[in-house]
Amino acid sequence: MTEQLNVQQMAEKLLAADNILILCHKNPDGDTVGCGSALYYALLALEKHAAVLCADPIPGRYAFTNPRLFKGEFEPQIVVAVDVASVQLFGEGNGVPQYTRHVDLCIDHHAGNSGYAEFTLLDGSAAAAAELLYEVICAMHVEITPTLPIACIPACPRIPAASSSLPPRPAPTSLLPS
Repeated sequence: MTEQLNVQQMAEKLLAADNILILCHKNPDGDTVGCGSALYYALLALEKHAAVLCADPIPGRYAFTNPRLFKGEFEPQIVVAVDVASVQLFGEGNGVPQYTRHVDLCIDHHAGNSGYAEFTLLDGSAAAAAELLYEVICAMHVEITPTLPIACIPACPRIPAASSSLPPRPAPTSLLPS
């Protein structure tokens, strides 16, 4: 059974780790690719080793997010799933199954999340996992740069304002320099 975390607790877990493997679901869509890429860039900004892994190739329309794809160059200390509601959604390709046996963290917006990860940040009312990830990135005190919102664009073209004490969530494209 998974332990539910809030945004700050998820941020603390990520800040305490290094060698972080970010898993996306099979047949990747904009939310999983955008989240995987944005989390990769946020962790990179914190000088952490991270990479993204997906059972299927990242579709060409999301190539601009340009995450570092995992090639086995480090032994993951922590495995994080983004926008993945159940283990069946990970797929079988690209060596993914060896990392899905124990998923440490999950950031998801699917109310039907099966609770497969040790710790989960879940908000079934969020339109996309990217909404939650944005809050986690802010809680990690990562500077929002043009790279982060570009990575999130496929996931959430317009991120609504937060109802928490965090700064309002602007549309990712509005974070780009003019």
